[in-house]
Amino acid sequence: MRPRRGRGAHGWAGRDPRGGRGQAGRAGPGGRWAGPWIRALERMRMGRRAQDGLHDARTGQVLRWEARGAEVLATIQGARPEPFTVKFALAPLSLAQWDALIAAIARRPDFTARLLDAVMPYRIEDAFREARAPLFPAGGRDVRVSCDCPDGALACRHVAALHYALADAVEQDPFLLFQLRGRDTEQIQHALRVASAPAAAIGGIATESDMLTADPVAFWRAGPRSESARADTGGEPARP
Repeated sequence: MRPRRGRGAHGWAGRDPRGGRGQAGRAGPGGRWAGPWIRALERMRMGRRAQDGLHDARTGQVLRWEARGAEVLATIQGARPEPFTVKFALAPLSLAQWDALIAAIARRPDFTARLLDAVMPYRIEDAFREARAPLFPAGGRDVRVSCDCPDGALACRHVAALHYALADAVEQDPFLLFQLRGRDTEQIQHALRVASAPAAAIGGIATESDMLTADPVAFWRAGPRSESARADTGGEPARP
């Protein structure tokens, strides 16, 4: 998978990541993709640590983060001179869940067309619900986090800071959500091309697991990389 990287968040000091407009005059990432992500953090009931993490994210304490595969590794500045290391991961979808998800998307030509054009469908959660698979963090065992700071809490302020930074990242590039569930854009597009192929050409609709078992090398050989990933606005006016 192509690594994704960031240095903190984009303009936290100028806007409120929980929604609304900040000093920069643009909508904060309490929008289509970051909003559900932040609400997942709120369900973790972190209390004061969430507010401290929000402050850290807005003041540039998230020095850098990198998503390699489905895991995110971040460097967060704390009160000590040496920054802390935070790890974050979501539970990857099983192969059966991916098969069900691809089948659900393939039944929606509008979803398929948008994804093949590297545009995230506004209502992609409908397909995830049909496949009984989570898109956003679901809490509990769905989220794995760690931090090497001395705070004994499962989710400290540094974890919260990274969570807010990732909220900004998924608002900018919602395909990061797919990567955190175990598949990148090219893999999704390839699976959709297979699922959308005429049945006569492939002897029936093949699932991801069928193709993976038959020829793993060919299965993971993705098509040409799209130049950019975009998000469908769902008919809503584009934010400035």
